[in-house]
Amino acid sequence: MNSIDELKEAIVNIKPNKACEITSGLLEQGVDAQIILNQALIPGMDEVGRLFKEGEYFVPEVLVCRQSHARIIECYRASVGKSQRATERQNCYPAQWKVICTI
Repeated sequence: MNSIDELKEAIVNIKPNKACEITSGLLEQGVDAQIILNQALIPGMDEVGRLFKEGEYFVPEVLVCRQSHARIIECYRASVGKSQRATERQNCYPAQWKVICTI
């Protein structure tokens, strides 16, 4: 199982700390954030939605998964923020980063 699959599994199995660890590792390896988003975060939350629809997960589990998703985004911001701040100083343009998430 590769790290992308492990990240998706951590999201679905409600393990926010592990998910953040895996995300940080992927970003350090140079994996593009778009790949992480498209191959782990979105499919992971889709699976959470399916589990909710089937009655296996309830609102508290979905909310914790959503918090896990938010922590992953924060990990991304923390790792990218340093390089963006350096780039902003050089370019004098503010960086804007937006994520839209639905459950």
